[in-house]
Amino acid sequence: MPGGGYGIVRAQGKTYVAPAWIEVPATTQMSDIEVIGRHESIPILTPKTVTVVGSTGKKYMVSFDPYGRPSCECVGFTYHRKCKHIQQALAVK
Repeated sequence: MPGGGYGIVRAQGKTYVAPAWIEVPATTQMSDIEVIGRHESIPILTPKTVTVVGSTGKKYMVSFDPYGRPSCECVGFTYHRKCKHIQQALAVK
């Protein structure tokens, strides 16, 4: 990446400094970024999947990506991007 291991990423209408995925104003340019400290490595989490039991007894798979962002296979998550199964998984994560 330009700038020594970091860059500006625009995705889904938002702007981030990567690889940390810190949201910044849309007008941010590389010249606006000043590196004041640097880590030798950035830890990447291992993806994890948790099975939770819903209120009707059905089992759902809740997955966490390497950045800890959850997803669930239930219909509620498909339409609303949040559900009670994720809350259950976070309690055991």
